[in-house]
Formats: sequence, C-alpha cells, structure tokens
Amino acid sequence: MEFLPIATYIVKGPITCLIVVFGVSLNFMTLYTLFKSSKGRQRNASRARTDDLTPLKIRSRPTIHMYFFWIACTDSGLLVSALLMYSLPAMLDSTYECYVRLFPLYYMLSNMTLTASVWLMCAMMFDRYRALCRPLHETVWLRTSPNRRVHLTCLIVVLMALLYSSP
Repeated sequence: MEFLPIATYIVKGPITCLIVVFGVSLNFMTLYTLFKSSKGRQRNASRARTDDLTPLKIRSRPTIHMYFFWIACTDSGLLVSALLMYSLPAMLDSTYECYVRLFPLYYMLSNMTLTASVWLMCAMMFDRYRALCRPLHETVWLRTSPNRRVHLTCLIVVLMALLYSSP
C-alpha cells in the first residue's frame, strides 16, 4: 500500500518532467531541421542557377513542412501543459495556493492544444488527400499562395480549437 504513493510521485513528478523536457527539445530540433532544410534548398537552387545559367525558380517550403511546424508547436504546448498539470503538482506540496487558482487555465490550455493538434493532423491529411487524389483541382487551388493558405488554415484551426475548448 505504501508503494503506490511513491510510485505515483515518481511517475507523475520526475519521469513526466523528463519526458516533457525530452519531447519539447525534440520538437525544437524538428523546427530547426525544417527551417534549415528550406534555407539549404534555396541556397542550392541559387547556386545551380548561377552555375548552369538556367532559369530555376526558388521554391518555397513544401506545404507539409508548414503543417509540421504548426503541429510541433501545438505538441510542445501540450507537453508544457502536461508539465503544469501533472508534474509540478506532484513535486510541489499540496499547500501551493497559486497553482489551484491557475488549474482551470492549465486544463483549458491542455484541451486546446490537444484539440488543435488533432485538428491540424486532420487538416494536413485532407490537404494531402486533395493533392494526391485530385491533382488538377489542386493546381487551380494553388493559384493562391500555398504558404499563405496553409498558415491561414492552421491559424483558423488553432483559433477554432481555442473556441471549442473555452468554458
């Protein structure tokens, strides 16, 4: 019987904190890799243009990279909210009054980031479906700036998740 509170403390406290730090740092590495790969692609395209003297269009980031950016940000927010909801209360004593007042905010943040992450995944899958199954419709749709369209779609999804999760 006395083993259960100690195990609960260890799992909810230090182990959850370690997983959050590991997950957030890997998400930042993902973001760094996505931005680094797009800069390298632009540099290689400009080098190829000067070497070959052929007109080469510098392409913007692939739309999947922009979806990955938004998903990594919302997943990092979800990990931070897990830290605030589970790890900190387990490691702090129960007399910490400020935490009790802020718990509804942490809970809403957790629900919002989880909802936004799932909805962003659905938006990305729908975008990939349109690109693969209806390529001619995708060509017409891409006449608008794809970067702007994806960022606007993701922003709307995150705002809708915030509205959906608000009390």
